[in-house]
Amino acid sequence: MFDWSSIDIHFTEASENQLRFAPLIDYSLITVKGPDAEKFLQGQCTCDFTLLHSFSAILGAHCTAKGRMIASFVAAQMGENAIGLRVHNSVCPQLLASLKKYAVFSKVEILQSDQFALLGIIQAESAKDTILNINLKHSVHLNENNIQEMWVAKDTLKEHWKDLQNTFSVVEQSRWQLENIRRGLGEVRIETLEFLLPQEINFQLVHGVSFKKGCYTGQEIVARMHYKGQLKKHMYRAECETDSPPASGNPIYVDDQETKCGTVIFSSKVNDKKCELLVLASDTCRENDSVTLGDESRSIIQWLPLPYAIS
Repeated sequence: MFDWSSIDIHFTEASENQLRFAPLIDYSLITVKGPDAEKFLQGQCTCDFTLLHSFSAILGAHCTAKGRMIASFVAAQMGENAIGLRVHNSVCPQLLASLKKYAVFSKVEILQSDQFALLGIIQAESAKDTILNINLKHSVHLNENNIQEMWVAKDTLKEHWKDLQNTFSVVEQSRWQLENIRRGLGEVRIETLEFLLPQEINFQLVHGVSFKKGCYTGQEIVARMHYKGQLKKHMYRAECETDSPPASGNPIYVDDQETKCGTVIFSSKVNDKKCELLVLASDTCRENDSVTLGDESRSIIQWLPLPYAIS
């Protein structure tokens, strides 16, 4: 994991028409290197890694044999026979351990890297090309399927840090997480480890699951859920008035705190009085206007649209 304490970060306020970036302090990069890297990951994860020949980034997940997600990630090509997986810190050890368990007969090396700083991009339409005007050598620029990130080589970041701060507005990680909520991009954290099916965070709707590529760990369960149409709950976007965003894994209730109808995936502040969140909720719960958080605030949830249709 990159040591952000070595960088002098000054957060600034920025309007929504400015180009912003956020240091992703709560995320790590796992690298899978070797002649079998693509083949190995293809047999372990939900996404189709051959797409990295054409696209800069894809979403994916690694599951248990029962189809429950150990981790979700963003994947990108990092050179010949090298693929990076950006993952939340809280599930990084579990993902490393699980991948290494399956890798004993493959020609791959799997490591948690400290050589790249991870930056989330919040890109205004008026400034969409600005990011390309800085020569960040040995770095990875991701701009695909609503994924906007840079993985900047450690030495390059230190060399160009002042240029970056002059070009971008530096904002806190929570602002980038808010953008991901608005894009409908969920993720696995330690509170939801081995709890969620990929479809329960809508990965089938954001190209995070391939139903054509063949077998991978947990594939039978994931495919059965898809083809039999048995899923009665999905990830939805919402907002509520609270000064403390609910933690991942917190329940939500209907009928005056008596009936649990869902679980918080993650949340982020909009301002001091309001937050937005992604929640796994039953489809009937989504139609209810009296759903509340299961914490001390008992705030009422207001449902918001996603940028894609639930089907």
